[in-house]
Amino acid sequence: MNNKEIQKTLVGRHNELTFLHKIENSPVSEFVAVLGRRRIGKTFLIREKFKENRHFFEFTGTKNLSSNLQIKNFVKSMESYFKISIKSPVKNWNDALHEFATLLQTKKALKAKHIIFFDELPWLASRRSGFIEALEYVWNSFFSKNSNIFLIVCGSSANWMIANIVNNKGGLHNRLTRAPIHLKPFTLSETRDYFDAKAMRLTLQQIAEIYMVTGGVAYYLNLVDKGESAAHFVNRAFFGPLGPLRIEFDRLFQSLFENYTSHIHVVRALAKHPHGLAQDELAKKLKQNTGGTFTEILAELEKSDFIQFHPKLDQSKKNGTYRLADEFTIFYLTWIDGLPQSFKDDLYWQKQVGKPRYNSWLGNAFETLCFRHSDKILAALGISGLTTNIYQFRNKHVEIDLIIDRSDKCINLCEMKYSATPFNMTKPEAIKIQKRKAQVLQAKQNKAQMFVTLVTSWPAIRNQNYLSVVDNEINLEKLF
Repeated sequence: MNNKEIQKTLVGRHNELTFLHKIENSPVSEFVAVLGRRRIGKTFLIREKFKENRHFFEFTGTKNLSSNLQIKNFVKSMESYFKISIKSPVKNWNDALHEFATLLQTKKALKAKHIIFFDELPWLASRRSGFIEALEYVWNSFFSKNSNIFLIVCGSSANWMIANIVNNKGGLHNRLTRAPIHLKPFTLSETRDYFDAKAMRLTLQQIAEIYMVTGGVAYYLNLVDKGESAAHFVNRAFFGPLGPLRIEFDRLFQSLFENYTSHIHVVRALAKHPHGLAQDELAKKLKQNTGGTFTEILAELEKSDFIQFHPKLDQSKKNGTYRLADEFTIFYLTWIDGLPQSFKDDLYWQKQVGKPRYNSWLGNAFETLCFRHSDKILAALGISGLTTNIYQFRNKHVEIDLIIDRSDKCINLCEMKYSATPFNMTKPEAIKIQKRKAQVLQAKQNKAQMFVTLVTSWPAIRNQNYLSVVDNEINLEKLF
């Protein structure tokens, strides 16, 4: 299978595939790390790219398995790959990886590039396992000296991978030959391409509603059945008797963070404050000190794409806010958290439509979607080439989630409105926008040109209220 054929299978991973193809054909030894959250498609990417390469060796760690049993499994994988029986005793990871390097040199002759893939590395390299030290030795003494070695390591815990591989202070210090591949969730456009590739013709609104629940995570999208609406998918996946995403939340955090309960406390607190909290506000609610461990937890959640930091307009980072940014987490904590395990209702989600709680979640989810696709908003406004900063604005009078501060001394105040029908601007809403605009201009001392940008799911009705406040309008299709 050539690279173009693989790209048809791996929707949305064009840049990563091009990068891997380049490294595969590199004239020197290569060592690359792949990062990304659980279910994002890291393993699928590597397997699909190299599965037909007969020089592809893969070994995956097993959670909570002892080092002795991990090593035994690795020996079996070696025997299968090299088609031999290993008689010499393999007592530790140093023995195991040294044996592997020796077999590569003697049995395969390394006439072609060999791709060596260690998946779920944090589970292999548990405390006192000796795996990292053994990998350091075999890379420095053998792999790095052979131009036909391409070593790939992968793990869901981004923080662990960064600390122990990317920023390793020991023998692997600066040994990665390329910047890490950090797989992100699909964008709206990639999500549409994903469904198109499966011959699932969904409207932009249906795709957006699925996205506001799944966050573009590949595994979650794969659970959508052909011929199924967004509402039916949500009901089946979360509220049905065998809902596959009903128990995903705890598993997700357990896979990513060692002391995951502290991270869950943070996201639960932020879920109650959709507009975000400053670090000191968040620490106070959780009865934590603002520095040390608490700062590390925030950094880990930010690196793993669960939260985003937003500075306030014209203020330092210290005064900004943290906002929950993962659509799946927001949905789970809004609708699933606290439900009894026995709960099931085949029409539960449809019953929520139009209720105040539903409308509140929908507005927050659409704002999160717009944040994630802020680059598309800039492109739609024709200002991608300008230097821009995205801020929040909050004082005792107003809260504004998305302000684009531009290098041409202009500001776009973004109002995001999701509705099932064309948005109809009311007079109270227009007055509220005028008030927000006045507060921002006052903060800027009237030194900036202000534009009100309306971001909607459907084109808005251009009534008098609309015309009195809106300067630009961006519809859902532009976010694709």
